[in-house]
Amino acid sequence: MRSRLTATFWIVVMIVFVGIGAYSNRNLSLTQDEIPCESDEVFTSADYTVSQPIEIGGDQDFENQAATNGWLGNGTAQNPYIIQNLSISSESDLELLVNITDTTVHFEFRDSVLSGGQWGVYFWDVSHGSVTNNTIEGSSGANIYCGYCDHIWIENNTIKSSDADAYGLEWNTVYHSVIENNSIIDNGNRGMVLDYCVNLTVYKNMVAGNGYHGINLRDSNTVVIEENTVLNSAIDGIEFGNCHHCNVTNNYVGNSIFRGIDGMITNYLRIEDNLIVNNSVCGASVSGDHSVVVKNTFYSNDRGAVAIEATDVTVSWNNFIENTNELVPCHIMDRESGNNIDYNYYDDWTWPDTDPTDGIVDEPYAIMGEALNADVHPRVMAFPDEETHIVTKPMIVNPAVSYVPHHTAINITWGPSSDTFGHELTYAVNYSSNGGLEWTELISELESTYYFWNITQLPEGQNYTVRVTALCSAGMSATREIPFQFEVLRHVVSIPTVTHPNGGEEITDHCPISWDDSYCSYQHTINYTVYYSADSGSTWHLIATNYTSSYYEWNTSGLARGSEYLVRVVVRCNESATADDMSDAVFSLVEMTTTTTTSTASTTTTTTSTTTTPEGFPTLLVSVMSIGAVGVIVIILVVLRKRR
Repeated sequence: MRSRLTATFWIVVMIVFVGIGAYSNRNLSLTQDEIPCESDEVFTSADYTVSQPIEIGGDQDFENQAATNGWLGNGTAQNPYIIQNLSISSESDLELLVNITDTTVHFEFRDSVLSGGQWGVYFWDVSHGSVTNNTIEGSSGANIYCGYCDHIWIENNTIKSSDADAYGLEWNTVYHSVIENNSIIDNGNRGMVLDYCVNLTVYKNMVAGNGYHGINLRDSNTVVIEENTVLNSAIDGIEFGNCHHCNVTNNYVGNSIFRGIDGMITNYLRIEDNLIVNNSVCGASVSGDHSVVVKNTFYSNDRGAVAIEATDVTVSWNNFIENTNELVPCHIMDRESGNNIDYNYYDDWTWPDTDPTDGIVDEPYAIMGEALNADVHPRVMAFPDEETHIVTKPMIVNPAVSYVPHHTAINITWGPSSDTFGHELTYAVNYSSNGGLEWTELISELESTYYFWNITQLPEGQNYTVRVTALCSAGMSATREIPFQFEVLRHVVSIPTVTHPNGGEEITDHCPISWDDSYCSYQHTINYTVYYSADSGSTWHLIATNYTSSYYEWNTSGLARGSEYLVRVVVRCNESATADDMSDAVFSLVEMTTTTTTSTASTTTTTTSTTTTPEGFPTLLVSVMSIGAVGVIVIILVVLRKRR
């Protein structure tokens, strides 16, 4: 993915991030005190000539002062003037330590120390000037200021100032110039601000720990920012404002409080082949049309990798690794239509892949934002990277539920990890029963991306979690845990609590039997069997079986009357788990009692008889019918007597 010139002054280190393995010849974990300067050479006061501030106005003045001070050279391209080995300082916030204006001669200011003043180096309307191998620090305005200049070369300097308003470099209307191989650190304002500049190259600089932005371009065109390290900026690492046709290539941009790269209102911006890491808002923001974001690696940017608020933007062939969280669940935000997002690698979208020959995940990767865009060719594997070694976390896709039955095996499944150096990968699977405090290995040196875990020997009712570790052949690893614990369920069915008859009832013929619905913890199909006992539970008789409702109408008309009846309900699932319940106390089956009353003129006779109620007739209705019939008989007898 990268074809870079190696910057020889960067420290080669091994870095292990939380959850991801990474190695780079860029030091990805530098603290502010560890930012390297460009030269290891140590100078003492004896190496310099203490000098008053220098002020040169015009080519003739330059020639005169060169003769007076014995400066080498004659001001031509082949033999430039050389001002060197000076120590210039000032405690005044208004003084210019090296002030050169209105010149076209070729010159170099080099191998010197400047300290204090308002500007360390101040160029105005200067052509063909070089500032090389100096330490310039402590200015209150800008350590190096250039206005209306061209063909300026700033190289191999250490430039820093703790003043809250100080710039490392401040350029205004500068053309055809180069800023190369400098250490621009700890400046209170911006590391460098470049306004109204054209055809600049910013190359192989260390820009770190600066207030506001590391590199800030405004209203500038045709600027190349290449192979720089831009770290620990208080706002953005690299910010553009209304710039056009600029390239940001092969840089390492990290640890900014806001964005790594902000292409604000900048058309035709090309962001290519960069490592953009650990920025607190997003990796790169693009709000200029016709821009391109290709072949970059975005890692661990807190609120997504790329935010797009423009049209005709291409985002392709990038690695997106660990840029998502619960608040920002997608690597890319696209707010405008007409953008092409395709063929990127997303570490959280590597599965399923039913056709491993094409290297493309089966489902598109959905992009957040109003554009409703999608990457229809998300890659299964990350792009290789010659310079940065990364092993990505496995994407665990199963288990994906909070409980599993005890009687089965879990198919632990994950999407493949990637190794950007192309090393062979194997996997290890572990589980924990105490929330990750301790881990038990299930298997290691596994080449496949799944493992069947037989959990039948585990205690039921406990919670477990799983992690999968990818290990490359060079020893680098990356681990992911499932973000929840799952329970190995006991296989139980709930009790079908009998609600009627539940004790004390007197039942004549039909009896409704009811109970609470049961459920199976494994979600199996269940059915009920209903029994009765006439002897307080000594013996049981079947009423109904394979019943699925929780209500049954029981006809007791053919049963002997008695007072020691119980009912019992048994529930079973289709894998034989059972539970049961019965009436809390005995109930009675009784004969129905009716009362008959006969009335005469002189006597009233009450007859009590016991009858069996016909099936389906309520007792009260039968009693009323009986009384009615007796009344009719009495009336007939009275009529007959009168006729006699």
